[in-house]
Amino acid sequence: MSVVISSSEICVICTNLVVRTPKDGRGISQKQVLEQNLSSTDVHGRTSVERYTDVHCSTVYFKRLTAKGFYTTVSMAYIHSYETFGTVDGPGLRFVVFLQGCPMRCKYCHNCDTWERKDARILDTAEQTFERIRRYKHYYLFAGGVTVTGGEPLGQPEYVKNLFELCKKDSLHTAVDTSGYFLNDKVKAALEYTDLVLLDIKSIDEEQHLDLTGAPLSRVLAFLDYLTSINKPVWLRHVIVPGITYNNELLEKLADFIKPLPNIEKVDLLAYHTLGVFKWKELGKDYPLEGVPPLSAEEYAVAKQIFLDRGLPLTSGAAEK
Repeated sequence: MSVVISSSEICVICTNLVVRTPKDGRGISQKQVLEQNLSSTDVHGRTSVERYTDVHCSTVYFKRLTAKGFYTTVSMAYIHSYETFGTVDGPGLRFVVFLQGCPMRCKYCHNCDTWERKDARILDTAEQTFERIRRYKHYYLFAGGVTVTGGEPLGQPEYVKNLFELCKKDSLHTAVDTSGYFLNDKVKAALEYTDLVLLDIKSIDEEQHLDLTGAPLSRVLAFLDYLTSINKPVWLRHVIVPGITYNNELLEKLADFIKPLPNIEKVDLLAYHTLGVFKWKELGKDYPLEGVPPLSAEEYAVAKQIFLDRGLPLTSGAAEK
């Protein structure tokens, strides 16, 4: 969908948007706001008529408003990007939503460009996202679904709930890929519409977890405990980092910890890689694990065997490695 913004004609895709000023909280229409702030030029400071895609227009429009002190009352999500044919974020072929913003600071994060909400590239409602999904619905209906990841998706639980509620009405499988950092009533409401939780446990050691992520392990274990209490299916994900989490004692401790849990459907063992290091450099950040090599095939085989010896089912990708 193309959108035209000029000094004489103003059209926006967010037709249900209400904007409130920070001074008095009085609601004013989107047309008034746009006329007040964009009447002289378009969103790029040019007076000629320009055409933009819905993604670009909504993002620039949002940034222009927030820069002037406005905020929206509509439940719109800060989104980094969309992927239409994901194959590693849950079962089957999946539409993947990457949300913006994360409270953790994992030292090996390969999506560090999703940490800050202010860097969101897209601002969409759940309804707008679902319209995107519907274009490809026939691919996901019988052997796939929709996954919301990040960043940390449950930092925006209302959006997740609204999106998954729409997905369930169309019989689409839903999954959320989370660090387990957040657990509150809004998160619990979102989980009611979630078929599968992909839960990342960065380390089973409290001290190491805090050092790797900047967050306490206790939050993650409380989240897992809640999932177990409601019997929510879980695929547990764990990144194996040479010299850190590649440690037989820690791997055995993790395997023994999750073995009795009835809702752990599969374990997804992820080999550490350095494919995301370039993002750190692009953002001017020092990569904390500089010099740590990718996990070797031999090391991965040793780690995998620890879980297989305890009868824990691995994801197909992990089982084939």
